[in-house]
Amino acid sequence: PKNNAVAARPQVQSEVPDLHGDPLQSADVICKPFQSSYGVTKDIGIRFANFNIENALSFFQFFLVVFILPNLFTMDWATTIAASISRGLRFKFEKFGSTTGEVLNDPDDRIVQYIIVRRDLAQQGWGTGPLMAQAAHAATAALWLSRDTPETRVYCDGENLDSMHKVILSAKNENALRKAAKNLEEGGIGFKLWIEQPENTPTAIATHPRSRREIKPLTKGLQLFKD
Repeated sequence: PKNNAVAARPQVQSEVPDLHGDPLQSADVICKPFQSSYGVTKDIGIRFANFNIENALSFFQFFLVVFILPNLFTMDWATTIAASISRGLRFKFEKFGSTTGEVLNDPDDRIVQYIIVRRDLAQQGWGTGPLMAQAAHAATAALWLSRDTPETRVYCDGENLDSMHKVILSAKNENALRKAAKNLEEGGIGFKLWIEQPENTPTAIATHPRSRREIKPLTKGLQLFKD
């Protein structure tokens, strides 16, 4: 009778192994036939050909087990996370033009490095060259000491390396230089006080790269260094 007729439905044996067990064991079972670097073999074509709507979940598990789990314990997570954070910070600073040469809505948001040099050293016989060397010593040391901070990484990163911003100020004597160091310390700004040897003479200060807005209020009373 028509009502009792049941169409014979061919049963197709799936080529996909059981993925509902131990994921790492399943990964080994699946990956075993795939000897090439990216698993591009005839076996993969067979497995994909046998997928259908009914085993879509198995397809997802197949992808997870074959491509994700085998690499799970070989990924350098620290590097990946650090790179992501770095990209995020770079986007943040570049979005607001903090380290570029573009005209900003507020230039005080730009990341800069402040350098303070003792003016009275010139009167004590220090020439222009030696004074420039003191500023360079302090700036180099400050960048190295702050090399792991996000601001310094952005300040020295890529194209920003060719568009650094520095502000060179003068302190009239050692007392003024040490007062500036105290103000920076109290304001939470990292810096390097360069003490020239063997004279043991404090000569210059260089801050860690920070926004102009953070440093400027702490250097009030200091004038730009001029000839």
